[in-house]
Amino acid sequence: MKREESQLRGGIVYRGKVYKGMLSALLALLFIVVFIFTCCMQTEDRPKPSANSPGFRHDKNYDFSAIDRHALNTSYSAESSIPALASYLFKTAKNDKEKVRAIFRWITSRISYDTSALFSGSYGDTSPAGALKNRSSICMGYAGLFKALCEQAEIKCVIIYGYAKGYGYRAGDRIGDRTNHAWNAVNINGKWRLVDSTWGAGHLDSRGKFVKDYEEFYFFTPPHCFITNHLPANPEFQFLEKAITTKQYDDLIKLNPHFFKLGFTLDDLSHKNVKIGTKERLVVRLKNIRSVALTAQVVNRRGQEVPDTALVRVSGGEFMVSAVFKNSGEYTLRIYGKQKTDKNQYSDIVSYKIIANVKKSNNRAGYPKTFKSYSIKDVYLYSPLKGYLKSGRDYTFKIKLSGAQRAAVVVGKKWNHLKQEGKGIFEGRVTAEKKIMEIYAQYPGEENYTAILRYTVY
Repeated sequence: MKREESQLRGGIVYRGKVYKGMLSALLALLFIVVFIFTCCMQTEDRPKPSANSPGFRHDKNYDFSAIDRHALNTSYSAESSIPALASYLFKTAKNDKEKVRAIFRWITSRISYDTSALFSGSYGDTSPAGALKNRSSICMGYAGLFKALCEQAEIKCVIIYGYAKGYGYRAGDRIGDRTNHAWNAVNINGKWRLVDSTWGAGHLDSRGKFVKDYEEFYFFTPPHCFITNHLPANPEFQFLEKAITTKQYDDLIKLNPHFFKLGFTLDDLSHKNVKIGTKERLVVRLKNIRSVALTAQVVNRRGQEVPDTALVRVSGGEFMVSAVFKNSGEYTLRIYGKQKTDKNQYSDIVSYKIIANVKKSNNRAGYPKTFKSYSIKDVYLYSPLKGYLKSGRDYTFKIKLSGAQRAAVVVGKKWNHLKQEGKGIFEGRVTAEKKIMEIYAQYPGEENYTAILRYTVY
């Protein structure tokens, strides 16, 4: 509230109006007092930063399965209006937490993202009633409907407007002057919790098509995780001990949900700024989580992968993600991760914008080609790190293959077995020849050797 008060010729100036005379002045003062009091009362209901509160964590030990089934089984007749829907959703809820959960699961299941509205700029009816009737909306509709349903249960809820690193964002992009997203915060037992039902409902693919893909991560997301891709326009809605600035948000690396699901935290990264300047080579380090496999790739400005220019090595307590650049320019280093036991594909967990200043271009700069087994097994390659080897030259091959019994460098039909020098470390000298050289390893319980790396000989 902007306010300007001063005495002027026996009157009072308030919001550009002059109140002359004693009675008018007293009435004006009374109006001002009431107005200020009203604003303060509204402020009391607004979230207060409390990042240390125990409420800011995922409820991993809370069983939402029953309330989830109830929400997902909502009949069409129960969805006729917001009060009718709320009445059904809250019927079996044991507490406010379950009521909010029922709202989140219903919205993420029933409301689709309106991509035509997004790309045309014609948003239509984004009111809570409109989102319910049309079963589709943009973020405003999602957040508004979420708040309207919370109000039916007299649960404090606010809509937060801000800047999101969402669809179309590329590592290193700067946010604009206008907010581009809306989400919610709810008060449960005196603790404010963050919720994004829009992103919880799914995502847009590379063609701009909405893919319904439920994302649990955006229910009660901890503020220190949320802040990497959601910046409220009002800093108090960050719920951090110390709010970050717009510039800090621009510079901060965007961390995708799978990053946290795998067990990583922001502090596990050696580089927390999204933009990195380097010369020919770069190494990004992450804490080693034994159950996790990582892989990486370098992409040029046209979005094309630059093959074999990224290599992940596991060394004791950390992952070392190395990248090499053939020419100067802007690149994106993408790091992917998954559980080793997961048969699904890798998920993008973090990306960096790289500004490479290469003194001398080198088209043969690169690492050996890695096979699928490389990321699953704990491998650390000591040498050669170059992916291109000169024919006729002797090279020392040294590699750590945790758990392997035997290792060999295969050249054509010739197997050059490496000597085991230490626990899992294999080493030997081999002359580069033919066009291809590959490292194979044999593990306990496996009859056949497994392909690990491939070198190109020139």
